[in-house]
Amino acid sequence: MALSPDFRYEDYFMPRLGRLHEAVKRELAAANGPALALSTIWTGAAMPPLGTMSGEECGALWVRPGQVVPTSAFPEPLEVATQCSSGLMMNVTVGVARCMPRPASYHEVTADPQAIFESLALTMSDMDAVRRAALCGYAAELDDGTLYQASIASWTPIEETAGAVGGIWEIWIA
Repeated sequence: MALSPDFRYEDYFMPRLGRLHEAVKRELAAANGPALALSTIWTGAAMPPLGTMSGEECGALWVRPGQVVPTSAFPEPLEVATQCSSGLMMNVTVGVARCMPRPASYHEVTADPQAIFESLALTMSDMDAVRRAALCGYAAELDDGTLYQASIASWTPIEETAGAVGGIWEIWIA
């Protein structure tokens, strides 16, 4: 698909999604975890397919836009917007998944306990990196007066699908 040169981009949330994505990448890099195979702003109702994760770069980061609601005082939603100038806020899913430790051989039932511990440590580090990114890296008032606001709601582990483990933050941004 190619957008026409005079396509009108949405100019409120698109920059905010990009800013949040960059903040999360910076915090994950600062934590010195393994490299990610995929880092993207994702669209759609589900997380990106994780079935191809393997090897050295075994992980994915995604920022996915969700529900948009009117607000007059972030992070409190309004039931309805009655004016064109009503503010908006967006629920964003930020997920980080890593390859799940596997048994060393076909005859073993679980992975090595140390590998399981390291996987848990990495999951918790990723969880904290996304929290820091949202509340410390994304949220700010710029010199030009642009205000970026964030409110974290909850972190939930993802299902162990496609050999991946990790978690998803629900974050409100404006």
